[in-house]
Amino acid sequence: MEVRTFVWHGMEVRTFVWQDFFKPKQILLVGDKRWGMAETVLLYEGLERWGVGRWKEISASLLPGWSDQQIRLRTARVSSHCG
Repeated sequence: MEVRTFVWHGMEVRTFVWQDFFKPKQILLVGDKRWGMAETVLLYEGLERWGVGRWKEISASLLPGWSDQQIRLRTARVSSHCG
C-alpha cells in the first residue's frame, strides 16, 4: 500500500492507495465520451460521499452516463496524479 497526499478544497488529505483495487476486471472500450472538469468534480463528490469502491452508487447518483468500471478507472487515473 502506498500513502498519497493531495489537496481537496484547501485541505490536505492523506490516503492509502491499494493499486490492485483499481485494476479493471474487464477491458473497457469507450466511444467518444471524454471526462471533463464537471464530471471529475462529480467523481470527487461521489468519492467523498460514498468512498472508494462504491462505483455503482456513484454511477447511479452522480454519473449515470458512466459505468462503474469507467468510474473505477478514472479514479485510478486521477489518484495517480495526487501524490
